[in-house]
Amino acid sequence: MTATCGDCPQCHHMLEQFENGSVTGVRCQFCGWSVVRTNHRSFTFDPQVYIVSLTDVVNDAAHVRAVSKIKGINFLQARNYIQTGDFSNFLVGRAVEINKDIEFLKKAGVNFTVSPEYPYLQNAGDNRLVYTRLR
Repeated sequence: MTATCGDCPQCHHMLEQFENGSVTGVRCQFCGWSVVRTNHRSFTFDPQVYIVSLTDVVNDAAHVRAVSKIKGINFLQARNYIQTGDFSNFLVGRAVEINKDIEFLKKAGVNFTVSPEYPYLQNAGDNRLVYTRLR
């Protein structure tokens, strides 16, 4: 059974669309009715290799912690790394490998660029459900 016009087939409340990793679907927040399917457009299946370069990194605690966590180095090593100023190719990998690190950079306020264009930027992190109200 598919939901049409954004109405739940059981209670007729509005359905919400969600996406979580390789699963996407719609569900009713009121009665719990849902339909899910595999999301083949998910970054999980993207074979493209992306390059993340940092821009405008400053030596403040949030940026140092972000670099430290992503690179797997201690705070002092991360601060020294930032002082070198070479942030091209900071991260290199497939979307599934770099997505959580990109979310961490966003939360820390670190500016970055991704090449080629990263189509999953609005859903980076993907460790939470993303809800969009259907019309």
